[in-house]
Parts: sequence; structure tokens; C-alpha cells
Amino acid sequence: MGSEMCIRDRHDPLAAAVALDSSLVDCFDLALRAETNTGDFNGVRGRTTGDPVGLVNHSMPHVHVALGVDSERFLDEFVERMAEVCR
Repeated sequence: MGSEMCIRDRHDPLAAAVALDSSLVDCFDLALRAETNTGDFNGVRGRTTGDPVGLVNHSMPHVHVALGVDSERFLDEFVERMAEVCR
């Protein structure tokens, strides 16, 4: 298996890595809402924005939003694992 074939078609390596090791990112809990119809909140369908209601009403559900990443550690580990797979 060539390296070109191994690296191509990887969906989101950072998201997969964080699923296995959440210490790769620094998170902040935030109430979000997602645009489901174009124009609802002057946005585009699929866009996520801070939810003002959730910011005031703390009983609203919050999500973990990654604001920082240990990119050096992630890249080192990703390259190492991809090299193992492609050998």
C-alpha cells in the first residue's frame, strides 16, 4: 500500500484523534444553536452560532467547543501512526 493511498481520503484526523485522546484540545462549554433554514438568524444553513438564550439560561444544553489544540503533539502522533500503517 503506497503512502499516497494511505493519506488520501482521511476525513478529519484531528476529530478522530480527539475522540481517542481529548487532552489534545482545550475546550470551553458554550450554548450553541445550528441554522436549520437559510435565513433564520441571518446565516447559512448548517452554520453554528452562540445561542443568547443558552448564555443566559444555564439549564440549556451546552457543548464542548475546542478553542486550542496541541498541534505539535497531534502532528507528531499522526505522522508516526500513518507511517506505521503505510509500511
